Amino acid sequence: MDFRDNIRRACVLLLYCFLPVLLALGYWQVVRAEWARDNQYNRRSEYLRRHIVRGDIRDRQGVVLAENNPGARPEAEGGQPGRWYPLLQAASHVVGYEARKHGRAGLERSQNDALLGLGRYYDAIRAYGVGEQHGYNVIATLDSKVQQRGFDELALRRGAVVVIQPATGEILALASAPGFNPNFVDREWRLLRQDKERPLLNRATSGLYPPGSAFKVVVAMAALDSGVCDEDTVFTCAGRETVGGVTVQCHRHSGHGRITFREAFTQSCNIAFAKIGLRVGGQRLDEYIDRLHLREGLDIGIPVKAGRLPRFAESSEADLVQASFGQGEVVVTPTAMCMVAATVANGGQLVRPQLVSRVKALDGALVAAAEPEAMGRVVSAETARRLGALMVSVVGEGTGKKAGIPGVQVAGKTGTAQNETGQDHAWFVAYAPADRPRAAVAVLLEQAGYGSNEAARAARLVLQRILGG
Repeated sequence: MDFRDNIRRACVLLLYCFLPVLLALGYWQVVRAEWARDNQYNRRSEYLRRHIVRGDIRDRQGVVLAENNPGARPEAEGGQPGRWYPLLQAASHVVGYEARKHGRAGLERSQNDALLGLGRYYDAIRAYGVGEQHGYNVIATLDSKVQQRGFDELALRRGAVVVIQPATGEILALASAPGFNPNFVDREWRLLRQDKERPLLNRATSGLYPPGSAFKVVVAMAALDSGVCDEDTVFTCAGRETVGGVTVQCHRHSGHGRITFREAFTQSCNIAFAKIGLRVGGQRLDEYIDRLHLREGLDIGIPVKAGRLPRFAESSEADLVQASFGQGEVVVTPTAMCMVAATVANGGQLVRPQLVSRVKALDGALVAAAEPEAMGRVVSAETARRLGALMVSVVGEGTGKKAGIPGVQVAGKTGTAQNETGQDHAWFVAYAPADRPRAAVAVLLEQAGYGSNEAARAARLVLQRILGG
């Protein structure tokens, strides 16, 4: 046998031996890297936990949202410093937790490297014994008072409240209920996992719900911006009609009769919007859904789950009709619906929502700062103005009157979404003041009935907290 054949066979054998090792390394270093880094059995994570003073998480005014144990309670199990979360349940999902046995969640997870000061202190960390090392402080965009108000308005019901500054994308509140006490995650983990109310689920970013009539904002965007309808386009509503092969029932059982586009939006007429959806067409509706990034998952500082919406250009008329009033196969997160309201408030320009404003060193030096990031123009400024006027009419004279604030123009849209497993979900999306928007809000209350009731009221109280009323 030729000597070169032996060498070749030996090389092939070595390749077969090392290939599984290389694949395993790639899997753990790339595919499962984040899981391995956060795993409770990762010795490097435990080493960093022991030898670095973890940075604080603070709100936009400097209010502490997460800090190392300040001595207000006994030290955590094992004698380690532990973390303390002053807002308790109110910010449990967005701030998250850093627990010895069960890892991290929320901003504690996504900002872990910054909170440990990795990068600046990496060499010092390896040289154990050179002195106490400090991580960075993370300044969130959250306003602790607005966050608390949003959580309070959920009143222990299942749901979510999201508040965004339209021009900057800064998130002022990201509340989800029921919450949990992040100070005792390890101790209560089994109960939290078994709880049928699913308190560990961040409903604001990971809860997927049919948006009901709140989705009419998206359909109206497409109709007005493309010119297939204007505010005076006339439709008829008999109370119950078959449209596109679907029997549609209007909330006004006797019907609205002759109704304009403006009136249909203000009074939330399903039959008129079923007809509007057919005029818009599946391909055009897909275009505006994509401009709003509703089918995409987002990273806003923590992950936001992608909405599930069929490609209507490839779907039946029945699917399109049901989507026209936010039913059928359409499910989205409360964060996504707040982005829709913020886009209208911002003159048709979508700005990426963000949860982290700045990262600072212990001495106050600025390490990193976030800037507003435009995600694209969804509709023209003129279309946004016209749609905003329709949303003002919803609050002023339509289904959203409970969101009204004396002396302030509020633009909003109610939503009542059918729920196969119980009572309807209630939605309200809004922004205020309508002429100079400071905040957009989305409220979702599971199984709370009509959106014009409790959801609109909750939105009003949250906006009043922001506007100082």
